[in-house]
Amino acid sequence: MLNIGLVGLGFMAATHIRAYRQVEGAHVAALCNPSGRHLDGDFTNVAGNVGATDPVVLEMVGVKATRHFAELLADPDLHAIDMSYTVNFERATADYDIARGKEALKLSEEGQPPRVVAVPAEPSDGYVGELRHFVECIRNGKAPSVVTAADGLASIEICEAEERSVNTRQIVTVH
Repeated sequence: MLNIGLVGLGFMAATHIRAYRQVEGAHVAALCNPSGRHLDGDFTNVAGNVGATDPVVLEMVGVKATRHFAELLADPDLHAIDMSYTVNFERATADYDIARGKEALKLSEEGQPPRVVAVPAEPSDGYVGELRHFVECIRNGKAPSVVTAADGLASIEICEAEERSVNTRQIVTVH
C-alpha cells in the first residue's frame, strides 16, 4: 500500500480523493491544511469546476490530520505528498478544464450567441490515469514523465489556436 498525504484541502483534494479511490494500492493516509478546513475528511460542501459533483467524505480511521506541512514531511509512514491545490493560469485553465471534461468549450454558431458545450471524459481519463501513473512510478522506483515549460507553452498555443479556429471558423495551423 502506498500511503499518500494530501496538502491543500479544497476542490482539488476532493477530486484527487475520488481518483485515488480508483487506483489500486493507493491510500490517502494524511491530510494537511493550514486553515484547518476539511481536516475531518468531510468535503461535502466543496464544489469546483471539473469532474464529478458527488459529495466526498473520506473515512478518517487511520488517517492523520494536521495544519502543519512540516509534520507531513517528517511522517515516516508517508510514501508521497500530493500538493492538491490549483494554480490559476488563465489560459492554461481552459486547456486543463477541457482535458478533464469541464464544460468549458464555447461553441459559436452563426446567428446565435456563444454557448458552452459539455466535453465528457471517461472515468479512466484525467486524474485517475495521472495518479495511477504517479503511484506506479513510486512503486517501481522510476522517475515520472517530466513536463517542461516548453510542453506547457505548446499546450497553451494549442488552446489559443482552438479559440482562434472557433472564432474565425477557419483551420488554424500550430507550429
